[in-house]
Amino acid sequence: MSDCFSENHRRRDTSEHQQFHSIAREQWHEHSREHAHCRKHPSTASEHLPELSIVSDSAADGEHNVEHAVATGGAVDSSKPGSESVGDLTQRSEELLPVHANGSYPDASDWEGLHRSNVEKAASAAQAGSNLEFFGDSITEAMGYSPSAMQPFKDSFGVDQPTALGLGGDGSAQLLYRLNHGEMQGKPKTAVIMIGTNDLGSLSASQIAENTANSIKSIQERSSNTRVVLMGILPRTDSGDPGNRMVDEANQALSQLATSGGAVQFVNLRNSFVDQSGNQRSELYQADKLHLSAAGYQAWADGLKSALQNTEADSFPGVWSGTGDSPANGNGGDYTPMTPSEASDQSSGALTYKPLNGGSSDGQLTLDTAGIRGVNLSGAEWGKNSSQDSHFWPTVQELDYYKSKGLNTVRLAISWEQFQPTLNGPLDASEMARLDSFLHEADARGMKVLLNLANFDRYTLNHGPNGQGIDHEAQGTVVGSPGLPISAMQDFWSKMVRHVDADASASRAIAGWDLTNEPFNTNGLWPETATAVDQAIRATGDNHTVVVEGDQWARNFSGLEGLAKLDKNVAFEAHSYWDDGSGAYSNPNPPDNVNVGVDNIRPFVEWLKQNDARGFVGEWGVPTDNPAWAPAVTNFIHYLNQNGMGNMVWAGGPGWQSDYTLSVEPVNGQDRAIMSTIVQANNS
Repeated sequence: MSDCFSENHRRRDTSEHQQFHSIAREQWHEHSREHAHCRKHPSTASEHLPELSIVSDSAADGEHNVEHAVATGGAVDSSKPGSESVGDLTQRSEELLPVHANGSYPDASDWEGLHRSNVEKAASAAQAGSNLEFFGDSITEAMGYSPSAMQPFKDSFGVDQPTALGLGGDGSAQLLYRLNHGEMQGKPKTAVIMIGTNDLGSLSASQIAENTANSIKSIQERSSNTRVVLMGILPRTDSGDPGNRMVDEANQALSQLATSGGAVQFVNLRNSFVDQSGNQRSELYQADKLHLSAAGYQAWADGLKSALQNTEADSFPGVWSGTGDSPANGNGGDYTPMTPSEASDQSSGALTYKPLNGGSSDGQLTLDTAGIRGVNLSGAEWGKNSSQDSHFWPTVQELDYYKSKGLNTVRLAISWEQFQPTLNGPLDASEMARLDSFLHEADARGMKVLLNLANFDRYTLNHGPNGQGIDHEAQGTVVGSPGLPISAMQDFWSKMVRHVDADASASRAIAGWDLTNEPFNTNGLWPETATAVDQAIRATGDNHTVVVEGDQWARNFSGLEGLAKLDKNVAFEAHSYWDDGSGAYSNPNPPDNVNVGVDNIRPFVEWLKQNDARGFVGEWGVPTDNPAWAPAVTNFIHYLNQNGMGNMVWAGGPGWQSDYTLSVEPVNGQDRAIMSTIVQANNS
């Protein structure tokens, strides 16, 4: 945690940045003043969520008033642990409480009384044994007295009564004070923090993050086994409001507090709370555009549940599949958290979705190649009419459909030319925004994305705008040839990796970096290229799995033995088509040999064994509306399962026409004939 705030994270705003903050601060403080008198704290629970007000933590001139603790530029020193008991709280009359400078608390008595109530709740939670506690401001506070705000979390996590410790108007400094003075008595297994919206326009992003880092430290000092889930600040107002830039800046700073070991996890639900235009989804908010409606709390609970699908077995009293010891015991079984309703479904023979796990004790984000049950989603790599054209980008509908079929991973094809129109130049902002959104949606569903550069180890140097005019086979230049040095692909992947890894949700969604799709006729350069790009990715500090396909359309792995030894977090990917290898299937009927797929992939399996390497099949496909292929598909997937290898079927994506032979996209809501075979084989 100590290295999260080096000097480069504390740099001061430029004059342009300061001017922006000044304008946005005044606009948001005006909004705060309009609502400051509206704060309600009902004494009895109500099914109707009250209209709470925006209460800022700071005066209009931007100075943050926290009188209890040492304040340096708005960041509060956490070195004073304070008292932990309710009784001692009444004896601290000589200590000044962190009153709010905007006048919403004329003196400290109101705030202190509410804080005292929270301390009492924390003490009760400690006696009962606490699994789940929420810390925050008025958004969290409402959970404590509104059943319709709390119920989604009870339903999602199987917890009878999560503890909600929120105070309206509080910011990051007030939360730190509260944690240091009694509100962390419960020592929950999981602590969820949502804080910072009341700091916007008053504190910088780095100050909010520094206060929050100290709050996390306070929690961990009091309960070393508590896992912290840090929520991103939710969007405020609509996309055109300059204040939302402050939200994004604060969330970027907060995301840096996440730890690779999972003790601190950052969850940003922005994409669940805005529409495609970036405006708030009005049904999730109250009229003030800050506080949540009942639907908003449901969306929060759903997003949080999806983000925590790989939690330890004993974090919540939910149902777990599998037999024997829990994952916490380290026996390595395949355990999947399920809600009681999902457990009931499983007992009746319904499909159970199994998230793709990853990670290891050495901090590597190792792809679970044996657990892959996936689909290729194509379309994002196709040329577009304009930079805003996203017609063929895979959608959330694809994610939801394939997840409903038990598939946990998508292989997303992208185009180098579209994402980096100029070699060694910046990544295209429009394409990166679409990618970020897709990764966030996958992460919210507990799915993983294998990012596949669908360029065949080539770049079309004279391509048209927006990826038009690309023909890699006829016009593309092979990486390592004159005009396209290996360093160009290193540059692309280094920039891509750094961008994605800076966003905790997007990074969490990544299954691996698939360096290029189906290299062919590379003049023997592919092993050198793959090794150099792998090392460039490692130089960024990234520890996701690097995925390397064989030469000659992902079939020839000769020359890659050295890379298998150099980087043990590399996985190898083969493609398998059972006609002439092209996947055209001019004869749509299967051969008599029901082991045609097994025979096709066997040499790759043997190569992996000989080189002590991990791998999977990243593409395979048969005519999807011909059920006669079912025996060969079943034998193929069973063979892979027996050898600890996952598979990803070709092809899904919104651009495929219904008559495409290999499309697994449903037609008019009906599954393709082969889908039931895939589902059954994947789960047997």
